[in-house]
Amino acid sequence: MSKSAKKFNGYDEDVIEKFNLIKNESTKVPGVIEVDTVELPSWIDRDRYVNSCLPVFAKIRPSIPISSLVGLSYLIQLPTILPPLLYTKKSENVCGLFERYLDTVAYVRHWHTTDIFDPKTDGYKAVNAVRSMHRHILKVMNEKAEERSKPTKVAPNVWVSQYDMVVTQWAFYGLLVMYPKACGLHHITDEELYEVIYCWRVISYFIGIDDKFSLWGETVEKSQQLCHLIFDEAYRSILEKQDREAVGSKMADDIFASMTEVLGPFTAQAVNKYWFRFLGVQSTVHLKTWLEFASDYIVINMAEDHWGLDSVNEQRLRGSLLLGERL
Repeated sequence: MSKSAKKFNGYDEDVIEKFNLIKNESTKVPGVIEVDTVELPSWIDRDRYVNSCLPVFAKIRPSIPISSLVGLSYLIQLPTILPPLLYTKKSENVCGLFERYLDTVAYVRHWHTTDIFDPKTDGYKAVNAVRSMHRHILKVMNEKAEERSKPTKVAPNVWVSQYDMVVTQWAFYGLLVMYPKACGLHHITDEELYEVIYCWRVISYFIGIDDKFSLWGETVEKSQQLCHLIFDEAYRSILEKQDREAVGSKMADDIFASMTEVLGPFTAQAVNKYWFRFLGVQSTVHLKTWLEFASDYIVINMAEDHWGLDSVNEQRLRGSLLLGERL
């Protein structure tokens, strides 16, 4: 076990081994590998996907787009993710973001409601469309890097790498796996949660993610451990040093603004206030509007009832709300 891994006390050895493989090797591998959709790996079970996984997604459907959108708002702030998004010029304003992420919501919905093994379904077409998009941007970004004849500071190995795909996996289902109750899934069983993980493992294979890097473990607990390690490695320092004037932060604000009519009146700051508590992100979040204060007040009371968060924080928030104080 490497020196860097020893600090992760309480993590299973095989989880740490996979984390180190992702950390040390996946950055060197292009993010889309060739996929054999005829001779599938033995672990892929179409019947399980259709008859076990899809019913679970039908049960938890409301939680998926919101938790994924939160994850995506964090993803776009990563230094190897933001430049490819900016290059596509589909994230330059609120309207562009609305189209991009409405398409994303639609793709995910197709994967969670149809048989992605059947060429006639929207799910099958969606995985092929996403794989093609990733392959295109991978090709273009790396050709541009070659033209400069030197590695970039943020992507010394390859743009749109397998590592980028893994942190993107985290954005889509990491929060759901790590904190299902915080996503509103109070009655989901471990068996059902593992079907969510398995489903995304299958989807990721079809998209072109190498299974040896893919964000899953042999159990729910091991999958949660791996998600925590990926968050600490890729996301934590970015969120703790978050510059509210940076392009990525402003884009996160615009993502929530663009999706208001679809998912409700969330703001990036209100979302951060909620999730930073669970993630242990050491960063002060400043709420500005009465809507943000009100939503946080409601949420903190729910958290107090269901998860036993420190009542001192709840009292402080209640006082801040009544006084109109900006935290």
